[in-house]
Amino acid sequence: LLKTEILPSLGAANNLYIDGYEADDILALIAKHPLIEGYDRTGDIAIMIVSADQDMWQLCERDHVVCRNPRTGDIVGEADLLLRYGVTPPEFALVKAIEGCKTDDVPGIRGVGMATAIKHITGAKKHPGITANWAAVRSNLDLVVLPHRQCRQVPILKGHESIDWSKWNKVVSELGMDSLRNTREPIRRK
Repeated sequence: LLKTEILPSLGAANNLYIDGYEADDILALIAKHPLIEGYDRTGDIAIMIVSADQDMWQLCERDHVVCRNPRTGDIVGEADLLLRYGVTPPEFALVKAIEGCKTDDVPGIRGVGMATAIKHITGAKKHPGITANWAAVRSNLDLVVLPHRQCRQVPILKGHESIDWSKWNKVVSELGMDSLRNTREPIRRK
């Protein structure tokens, strides 16, 4: 419904999907390989991923890729991960592999949460349960790293859509996503 009716009614011509893969894999492909007409990593346009899913934090890259939580409005970038948690974006994928991810049905190491996983990764305090279950962590890593290793077809965005912003505001309001209202301009770096 979203890709076949709602987005086209708003004027979005590029409804990206790849059969067999989840939206987070496609977002990761675009974030890592932005083939958007006119996009240049040295330019002033950054990529903002709007998602409450912390898995997306592994995609943060300097100020080129940031994540915004639509519920809280918080913006997380690579510097934020380092400052708040002491881990890099790729290390955050390892955190998710250790603690597990309920939304993706990835089991974690029993009794280990984010704080313990971070302490283990950073060397602050090794946890014997993590070390003893390293094979499970490696298996989980394959499930949480974005994009999935088999998802390599990069969608190419051609041109820019003409979004009808009044329709956009109406739809996001009806969907309870008011934090996305009036999102008209690309993110510009300072």
